Parts: sequence; C-alpha cells; structure tokens
Amino acid sequence: MSEQEYEKILCEMKEELAGMKDLFVRRLYEDKQKTELIRILTEQIHFTVLEPFISDLILVLDRLESSEDEFSCSVHDEIYDILHRRGVEEIDTRKEFDPSVIKIVRVEEKNGVDKMEIEKVIRKGYRTVGKVLRSAEVAVLVPAREIDGSKQEKL
Repeated sequence: MSEQEYEKILCEMKEELAGMKDLFVRRLYEDKQKTELIRILTEQIHFTVLEPFISDLILVLDRLESSEDEFSCSVHDEIYDILHRRGVEEIDTRKEFDPSVIKIVRVEEKNGVDKMEIEKVIRKGYRTVGKVLRSAEVAVLVPAREIDGSKQEKL
C-alpha cells in the first residue's frame, strides 16, 4: 500500500473514532438524564403513595406516645424505628426556630424572656425525603411588652 492509501485509511479511522466518541458522550449524557429522572420520579412516588400511610402511622405514634404503659412505649419505639429506617425523621425543635417546619399554636408573654423561645412541643413534626409530612406544633414564650405602664395582652 502506498502512503496516500495509509493516510486515507487513517483519516477514515479518525473520523469513525470521533463519531464513536460523540455517540458515547451523548449516550452517557442521556443515561445521566434518565438516572436523574428515575431518582426524581422515585422520590415523588415515595411521597405521593407512601405519605398518606406514613401520616396515619404518625397519628398512631401520637396516641402511643401519650400512653405510659411499657408495651405501648415499646410499640411506639418499634414503629418509629421502622419509619426512621425508611427516611422519616422527627423535626428538631431544639435548634433555631424555623417557620417552614415549626408552627406556633400558642403564644405567652413572660417577663425575663429576651427573645422568642419554644416552651413546649405540643405535637411532634416529621419529614421525609426533604419534604414536611407534618409541621411541629409548639407553644412559645415571648418577651412581655409594656404599653403606657400596663402589659399588653397576648399577641
């Protein structure tokens, strides 16, 4: 074979390789898109299909939590562990107040309080896959305010 024939074959191989590379990159990108779409759909299905069931179990947890007998406490802990293993977590009310996950249901003014603070958790809140199933419901204390020497009623 002549050198020109080798050059021609080499050019054809380079073009074919470039085409294969482009095809590979496109397919890889499509696979990433499909993987992300599957992840999003799985999360949506999880929330849409399982959310009503999980919400019902949370109501059962509420009832069991108010019980003081050992058996009820044990069942409560088991149900919570099952939900926790499946991505349900309790909303932490000990940190800074976050109105996107904590709902104030009672406000009380009190002397000696510098800023709003959570006094009591009335109903625990839960979230899963980054979505709130139920906001935590809390009672808060706020600094007492005085207007013309008399204390103002609750906010």
